[in-house]
Amino acid sequence: MIRENDHYQAATGNYDIYTLFVERGLKLLRPGGVFGMILPNKFMQARYGKGLRKLLSDAKAVWKVVNFEDAQVFEEATTYTCLLFLQKAPSSKVLYIPAGEYLKEHADRPNLTEVEALAFPAEPKRLTAAPWVFVSKRESELMDRLAAAGPTLGEIAERLFVGLQTSADQVYILEKKAVLPGKLIKVYSKAQGKEYELESDLLKPVLKGALGIRRYQLDHENRYVLFPYQSIEGRMQLVPEEIFMARYPRAWRYLLDNREALEGRERGKMRHSGWYGYVYPKNLTLFDQPKLLTPSIAKRASFAYDCKGEYYFVGSGGGGGGGYGIILKPTDLSPLYVLGLLNSHLLDFYLKTTSSPFRHGWYAYNKQYIEQLPIRRIDFDNPEEKKVHDDLVALVERMLKLNKRLRETVGREREELERRIERTDREIDELVYRLYGLTEEEIAVVEGHS
Repeated sequence: MIRENDHYQAATGNYDIYTLFVERGLKLLRPGGVFGMILPNKFMQARYGKGLRKLLSDAKAVWKVVNFEDAQVFEEATTYTCLLFLQKAPSSKVLYIPAGEYLKEHADRPNLTEVEALAFPAEPKRLTAAPWVFVSKRESELMDRLAAAGPTLGEIAERLFVGLQTSADQVYILEKKAVLPGKLIKVYSKAQGKEYELESDLLKPVLKGALGIRRYQLDHENRYVLFPYQSIEGRMQLVPEEIFMARYPRAWRYLLDNREALEGRERGKMRHSGWYGYVYPKNLTLFDQPKLLTPSIAKRASFAYDCKGEYYFVGSGGGGGGGYGIILKPTDLSPLYVLGLLNSHLLDFYLKTTSSPFRHGWYAYNKQYIEQLPIRRIDFDNPEEKKVHDDLVALVERMLKLNKRLRETVGREREELERRIERTDREIDELVYRLYGLTEEEIAVVEGHS
């Protein structure tokens, strides 16, 4: 059997077939020829685009890119589109046109001349097999300086993991109605459209993406996940059927009510004795540990801290999106210091420059993007650096307290709290700019980016 990836360099990972057409088009060009194609822009950042990116960058074939970003160019479908122009000759420069915002502002009558005026020469060194980042020379120099400021988040993290993947969130995720005597909780099941009284030992507070993981705060909105596992010698194992029926008869009856749907997950993959477990039981021992959290898609940095390891969270498809957990390695750096950096305007600029945009101003905060964020190292033997670290921690502590009070407050006092939160946010940004050594000109670049 002949496979595409036997003949195409662009066929890497779970690739999209359009990448093969780009490669074929380049091969068919005669020397000096030019080829243009309208295609999804996701290949520039996605893992599956690595082969195509390497092919085009090695050949220095990219001549011009017109990126419509999250602006919609087709009326009947949500797409993320670009125009890619290639030439069969080494290109000494690459023109990049960020046309997204222009198209949204001039959707009725776009003017090609005005669009072309947005072009700037991109830094060719940033076109490699790695995700492509199109920035001006000034932005490129700033990105390089930030990257050199310290290790990446991925390097200081013990684990960076995705949330629960049950493949049946409507069955497992339940809405709390009341706490009852006898360690029972009354819940509403969307899958069954009715209420149940279930054993509380199997119910864990659960967060659902941007609905529950917010900037400096967590809110499980009275949602619980049915967690049919037990810890045995540090490993999570599915509660055996006989123990389940004896200890948790109400939860077992609820699962039996949903047995047909649970067994049918992933085209019948769960038709076996462990039918009531999750399809992908990964990382289950990590949820009850202290961790930083982020939704996988957000409009701005929305990192929060689960200091007690209280919360579980979904991976994807959980109504509101999924999220990621970050367990830090033991170091002198406070988790609150890292939290302040991650929520700062500066590191959000870094992420949005490298991340993938979605409609209406949303960005991907997936592992592949957040793990690259540069965390400013601190020399704790240097009193000045230690003070900056501690000052940032104090500001983040204030921010956490203000956000907690905000949730419990209404009226004029709430407006005052919102103003204090905004001031504290600015103080954090100013301290982070100073920490990374930004000039006034560089701060203007960051502030003008959003």
